[in-house]
Amino acid sequence: MKLIFNSIILRIVHCVFLTLLITFSSFSQVSENGKLHDDPVIICPADMVVYTGIDSCSAYVIIPLPEVISNCGEYELTNDYTGTNNASAIYPVGVTQISWTVTDTCGTASCSMTVCVIDNQPPIIICPGYILEFAGPDSCWAFVVVPQPEVFDNCAVDSIWNDYTLTGDASDSYSVGVTEIWWYAIGIYGNKDSCMTAVVVIDTIPPMIICPEDIVGLAGSDSCWAFVVVLQPEVFDNCAVDSIWNDYTLTGDASGSYYVGLTEVWWYGLDIFGNTDSCMAIICVEDTVPPEITCPGDIVQLADPDSSSAFVVVPEPGVFDNCWADSIWNNYTGTGNASEYYPIGETLITWYALDVFGNLNSCDMTIQVTDNYAIDEKEIVSFVIYPNPTDGTFTISYTIPENEAVDLKIIDLTGQVVYLNKNLNALFGQENQIDITGLRKGIYIVRLETVSGVVTKKVTVI
Repeated sequence: MKLIFNSIILRIVHCVFLTLLITFSSFSQVSENGKLHDDPVIICPADMVVYTGIDSCSAYVIIPLPEVISNCGEYELTNDYTGTNNASAIYPVGVTQISWTVTDTCGTASCSMTVCVIDNQPPIIICPGYILEFAGPDSCWAFVVVPQPEVFDNCAVDSIWNDYTLTGDASDSYSVGVTEIWWYAIGIYGNKDSCMTAVVVIDTIPPMIICPEDIVGLAGSDSCWAFVVVLQPEVFDNCAVDSIWNDYTLTGDASGSYYVGLTEVWWYGLDIFGNTDSCMAIICVEDTVPPEITCPGDIVQLADPDSSSAFVVVPEPGVFDNCWADSIWNNYTGTGNASEYYPIGETLITWYALDVFGNLNSCDMTIQVTDNYAIDEKEIVSFVIYPNPTDGTFTISYTIPENEAVDLKIIDLTGQVVYLNKNLNALFGQENQIDITGLRKGIYIVRLETVSGVVTKKVTVI
């Protein structure tokens, strides 16, 4: 606006200067005639300053008639612009000098005036709407073809340029984001206008993320996990990477404790414009540690009376595994319970322990059954259980040759003592009522122990 105002002031001053010059010249000519009293006198209208009309590079100007004084009757008045006595007409931008002439029978006189038409209308500039483009796969910018704005001027356009390239062509490389381009248009008379368009370059290219190879770790001897150092993935982006994280630790470092087995770790890469990509790495932790198995001590037991074998209650071995034990069994019964009848002699029992990941370990024990059951004169003469099977209440009857203390034990098939009565008195013969109705149904071993020997029988609770 300041530029336009200054331009108009300069043009008005220019018009005034030309007007004074022309007036001075006319005055000199009239003074030199020396016939002021006889020739007509003409006084021109004041110089005029007007502005162009809308959408026009000119102005229709109504020119007043000059003042004429004539002492010689009728006169003829003309101007050199229209050739008539009426100078009102369309005038172009700039300063136009009009010479008026009056003629009567006594002589001729003339004067001059100026019409200054000023163009004060800025160009009309219409920018294109915002322009959308996408960044390439290997660049954080795009080459954008930018159309020129439409420009209209009531006179003529002098030049068009933009503040991005400083030329009349804004087509160029633009970074991702929004770039404002200001266009400027100047008319031939210095009037100026501007408009703005926006170039929007969008990055839709996700990062390229390459996960590390699958990682194998080994569990420790006393743990079912392993600490695994996990490398970060490689991440590339056409612009810039903002962050990397994984779904296991929710950070950029996936190193940590991993349980035995396969763990999928998903990695995510995010660029600065919100595009994401992902890849998956597998962490495999293997358990190669076998269970620890500790067999019971070797067992020595007398054969049952009048039998070539003995029912032996065998405790289970102790088993520890860094993860979880799956099963235990022995080579004698093929189950986890080795309590059974064993023949006279030595039997080698091998116990096996298997964990949930297939690791196997074993230990050995021996069971020795001897036929040296009778102990001289102190042999238990008789040992009877009735009723058998029983509902849990039964009687045991036994006879020993001398009065001595007797310990009574009832043992389940896992080797646990579920009933104990110590120091029963027995004088040659004794009966004892037993109540184990609080125990579950099944087979139990009744065991009588004296300082002279041991005898066992089975009882079935139904």
